[in-house]
Amino acid sequence: MNKEEIQQAVKDELDSFKGETVEEVRQALSDEKAEDFKEMEKSLGEVSLQLAEMAKAGETAPNAQVVKDLEARLDENEAAQAKIKEELRLSLASQVVLAPKALTPEAMDWGGCFVKVTDDLKKYLREYWMGGMQNVEERVLGSGLFATGGKLPAEVADAFIDFVIEQQATLSRVVTIRMNAPEGHTDELRVSVRKIRKAVEATAPALADSVTTHRRTLLTVETILAEDITMTFLEDNIERAGAESRIARLIATAFGNDSNDLFWNGDDASSDPFLLINDGMLKKLQNSVDSDITDADQAAATTNTEVLQDLLQNMPDQFLGRTDHAFWMAVTFAQKYADEVSKRETQLGDSVLIQGFPALRYFGIPIIPETHIKSASRRGILTPTTNLFWGVQRVFRVDSEFKPRHRVIEYTLSARTDAEYATGVPVVNGFDVPVALN
Repeated sequence: MNKEEIQQAVKDELDSFKGETVEEVRQALSDEKAEDFKEMEKSLGEVSLQLAEMAKAGETAPNAQVVKDLEARLDENEAAQAKIKEELRLSLASQVVLAPKALTPEAMDWGGCFVKVTDDLKKYLREYWMGGMQNVEERVLGSGLFATGGKLPAEVADAFIDFVIEQQATLSRVVTIRMNAPEGHTDELRVSVRKIRKAVEATAPALADSVTTHRRTLLTVETILAEDITMTFLEDNIERAGAESRIARLIATAFGNDSNDLFWNGDDASSDPFLLINDGMLKKLQNSVDSDITDADQAAATTNTEVLQDLLQNMPDQFLGRTDHAFWMAVTFAQKYADEVSKRETQLGDSVLIQGFPALRYFGIPIIPETHIKSASRRGILTPTTNLFWGVQRVFRVDSEFKPRHRVIEYTLSARTDAEYATGVPVVNGFDVPVALN
């Protein structure tokens, strides 16, 4: 493809995924904000395209002044756009019928999902540890103080999902689909470029065949998490506000960490009881991507920069201008790349020294250190964040039971999840990253 064809394809790609947000801004905020957002999106696309072309050509070093200037423009536009998105989020949140405190997980009233009567439990905890009641039997914590279980209400389940994803490297970035049924779909409607033709009088045109739909199916698999809350933990937290939120965060963090791991490493053919739950992205992308799986030419790569260059150069041209690309790499790879760039006397090097991983970029594209992509796998993936999906049913069930002999409350969480991608075309699947660089 020549430069004009690339630019046209990039324009079509950008137009296909930015319109919805622009209209949301227009409706929720103002026409002026929408136009500003649209211009920022256009500028982001242009800058991303320039950086991608430079990287692909290999004629410009990542620390060249022209690259630094473009990355500074990228940061400026992203910050301005993030500000508008936050205004949009707050505007939409204010329109929700739910009480304001229900909009933030920390303020969520969990409505007795874990503990039925907090005041009574406070009383029984004091008596349980300190005595003071005439009848010893009355100092025994009864199971009636704890919710026996049931399906979480929809708004509570949504807050719980927010707890699950907020601290995870991958789940916090990919598209989360809240499903009300076991099956969901990732649809991508794409209109191919250059399909119009000159009209000839009295002659029917050939069928353009320009509209195609890619559909992939999310089929959730039920998972279960068993967690014990000790009496000491409960005593330390029940006297404060938000005890149930603290319990929820503890459970959600454990569930989120395992879900993030399963998202990448799941393999239903494995003998491991955890991995066999479901197929993860490393397996799905390896076996099922629509385009050729690119074995990036790592043989000649002697630096981490060269590995990233190999990955980016294999991205199809029409996707180069997307502003949501990300490198998903092992943490050890990111550490070595950080060491590499921090030695440069550049703005990027200084930023990495000060900010660490959040500042890591290659030609404007963020490098995401993913703890669940093991260095031993020698894998690296380049794909847009909006190409990856995590589906989770809002039907969460939480059961609890007090075990007096062990002095713990057993919580059991069950949920149904799945991982999927929209299309394999904008995926560069890197194999055999040199051991010394990973």
